[in-house]
Amino acid sequence: AQALAAVKAIPAGARELPSKISTVRFESIRISDSRLFPGQYEGVLRRAEDGKFGPMTVRQLDADGGAMQLQFRPAAEPDAVEFTLAAERWAVPVGPRVRWNEVRANGRIAGNVLEVSNFALSGFFGVTTGTVFAATDVEWVITGFAAASNIDVEAVLQTLRPSGQAAQEGVVSPLQGTATLNLTIVGRGPSLDEALAQSAVAGPFQM
Repeated sequence: AQALAAVKAIPAGARELPSKISTVRFESIRISDSRLFPGQYEGVLRRAEDGKFGPMTVRQLDADGGAMQLQFRPAAEPDAVEFTLAAERWAVPVGPRVRWNEVRANGRIAGNVLEVSNFALSGFFGVTTGTVFAATDVEWVITGFAAASNIDVEAVLQTLRPSGQAAQEGVVSPLQGTATLNLTIVGRGPSLDEALAQSAVAGPFQM
């Protein structure tokens, strides 16, 4: 709720600034106790050629060699904000802790609803696309769908190996080949972070 209020209020306030001010920058943004936004970020608003400020851009400062950027703009419906995400060489803060070559997503935030209308994750072991919907009343409930094709099963198993456990020379993976998966995502919890932490992914696959 605080993030939604800030994204709506800051551009509105910026419109009252003198025209000679072309850029508003927040050099360091941190969101405490957040699984979705665990790092440090920079927020920027820039005035466009028409004299109006464009979308709020939030960039992760500590992406460990990668890059992540979010853009927020008011949605057509009242009390809602649309967002787009673009990242490279970036580890998504939920799910397997792997660094994806490219991440794209867009969606909206509206009160007690967070909707990722589509996402695409491209990595060295394949491509995953899907949607995620999270809403709260008594508790947060997450539902979603993901489809993955041409997944390198051996590479995935190596990624899931416990931290610090190196691959033994000459040891063959128990599964090899490529897989196609159709997965359902479900989770619930008293907060969005806890619902994410308790989410499960399951579904059929073909190898």
